[in-house]
Amino acid sequence: MAERNMEMGWSGSGWMDPAPMPHEPEPTPAFSTPVSPTPSAAPRAKAPAKKVRKAVKKVAKKVKARRKKRVVKRKVRRVVRRVKRKVKRAVRKAKRSARKRR
Repeated sequence: MAERNMEMGWSGSGWMDPAPMPHEPEPTPAFSTPVSPTPSAAPRAKAPAKKVRKAVKKVAKKVKARRKKRVVKRKVRRVVRRVKRKVKRAVRKAKRSARKRR
């Protein structure tokens, strides 16, 4: 039975597919002329580029502001945590000393 399966091209997971044919690119005609941009198309391309640059600068400015805020917030959180820890330690020490006095 195994020989028969091998003769028919059966693999364990299903029928074996033929090897894929290499893709040949279509030849481009030699007589075609390259299209050059018209002079009026160049100024049109610059106008959107200016808008894009302006939008990118605006976003970059917002990102910088957010980063600064994030850094400040992080530092404030650290200071607040430190103060809370010190307060808790002081309270614990006070309780311990009160217990020892009894």
